[in-house]
Amino acid sequence: MAGGLIIGVLGGGLVVALLFYVFWGRGLREALTALRSENTLLTRQLQQMEASLKEKEAQLLSISQEKSAAVQRTLEIPKLEQKIHDLEEENASRLRDLSELRSKEARLSATLKAYEEKIEFLKEMEERLKETFESLSNRALRLSREDFLKTATATLEKFHQKATGEL
Repeated sequence: MAGGLIIGVLGGGLVVALLFYVFWGRGLREALTALRSENTLLTRQLQQMEASLKEKEAQLLSISQEKSAAVQRTLEIPKLEQKIHDLEEENASRLRDLSELRSKEARLSATLKAYEEKIEFLKEMEERLKETFESLSNRALRLSREDFLKTATATLEKFHQKATGEL
């Protein structure tokens, strides 16, 4: 009986082991299926994350390039401000020069006007002197002619009297 008991215990143990194996194996298969599903899901999530990471890296590179360009432009600001300052100084200098030139132009214009007035005055004086000279010349010629005629007449009379006295 001890042999039957051992066989019974062994048979019962075997049944229990077989049942345990079937249920445990089924649980393992279900767990394996669940793990495979989870692995597939995690693989998809990993692929999505890698794609998102690549997209974020591209965005980061673009932002980095934009930042670099912005930094470069920022570095140019002092140069541009200096250029603006230089141009403002040059403009102020040119405005001063323009003001001086306008002042000189006004003075030259006044001087030119004075000279034109003097020229006009001199032309008038020339005309008056010409008229006066002509008048004096005519008078002198008239007087000279009258004196010449008187002298010539007197001389002729003297010659005439002398000639009559000799005859």
